Amino acid sequence: MGPFCFKQFSLNHERSAMPVNTDGVLLGAWAGLCGTDASLRILDVGTGCGIVALMMAQRFPEATIDALDIDLPSVEEAAENAVSSPWSSRIAVYCSDFRNFEAEHPYDLIVSNPPFFLDSLKTPDARRTNARHSHSGSLPHGALLRRAAALLGSSGQFAVILPADQAESFLEMAALAKPFPLYLNRRTNVYSHKGKPAFRVLLSLGRAKEKQGEDALFIYNETGAEYNPVYIQLVKDFSEIFFSMYSRNNLLLKCSSAR
Repeated sequence: MGPFCFKQFSLNHERSAMPVNTDGVLLGAWAGLCGTDASLRILDVGTGCGIVALMMAQRFPEATIDALDIDLPSVEEAAENAVSSPWSSRIAVYCSDFRNFEAEHPYDLIVSNPPFFLDSLKTPDARRTNARHSHSGSLPHGALLRRAAALLGSSGQFAVILPADQAESFLEMAALAKPFPLYLNRRTNVYSHKGKPAFRVLLSLGRAKEKQGEDALFIYNETGAEYNPVYIQLVKDFSEIFFSMYSRNNLLLKCSSAR
């Protein structure tokens, strides 16, 4: 597995417990505070190879990004990817359990592609199991929400991508989070194409009850033969190579496993 090349950066993902995948690209292209060019403090939880942190650095030129993961080989690879990127001075990578992570200042934006398989068969690779499964030895959603609520600024946003069938339980837990409840502000349901059930959901939560609406994102057109123009527009600043070399096979596998 060689480097994965985007328009403005490339990254290695051979040692990371969670390599480049469609979920990370969707989250990195979607998450953020609409209409702001201000300096932001961003935290990427469970950074893996660092793809979402790098996408945040590209999208927000004035932002400083902290990226963390509990898996040391992933942290080492993410740090190497950050150093070799155009934004090395704005990205710091930490090896830490998020439940114990401390920050000097609150964050304006926290992003996470969290472990989400609850009852699936676990892989023999323990590192990959921790990256993919939300169980007591990894990072349960309740713990993720509690720590995000504690580290998020008063007007900040917490953005995640989840399987569609876990969205409602996640939102219920968010409303009970301590020290501050988190409320849904923005939601995008992700479909492979029309006529199929949603297989992922993108959620953005904040302390205020300021729902901006709910929309749908279709990856392919109705026949499934071509990418939907809205999806192309969402990820166009990163890579066309992603369309032809990686995304389709990876996404189809995810769609199959989600049904």
